Amino acid sequence: MLNTSKQKEFTPLQIKCWEAVCQTHLISPNMVREHLFDTQNKRKWRFDFAWPDALCALEVEGGVYVRGRHTSPSGFMKDIDKYNAATLQGWRVLRAERNDFLKNMTKYANLVFLTSQL
Repeated sequence: MLNTSKQKEFTPLQIKCWEAVCQTHLISPNMVREHLFDTQNKRKWRFDFAWPDALCALEVEGGVYVRGRHTSPSGFMKDIDKYNAATLQGWRVLRAERNDFLKNMTKYANLVFLTSQL
């Protein structure tokens, strides 16, 4: 089941990541896909995967090797603002590079589990 804070079309990469998540113990009833988290400041920031009860999130960064949005100067600065705001609101944000995420799902499932126990 694909739980979302707001329904929208998913990219092929997002679908691939979701399918990979479904094959691990990352999937749980309280996991939210595309979770809108910064409602205090009326931002439209979302986490790729979030476990709101544990204030734990996982961001999958794409385009790292092709000068994508996350590695451009402005995109990088926007990510800093987003992650700092999340931290100030009590969130623990894990980050993954897309290819590593897809190849090492068990590693990220374990990281999420350990982080949610803190």
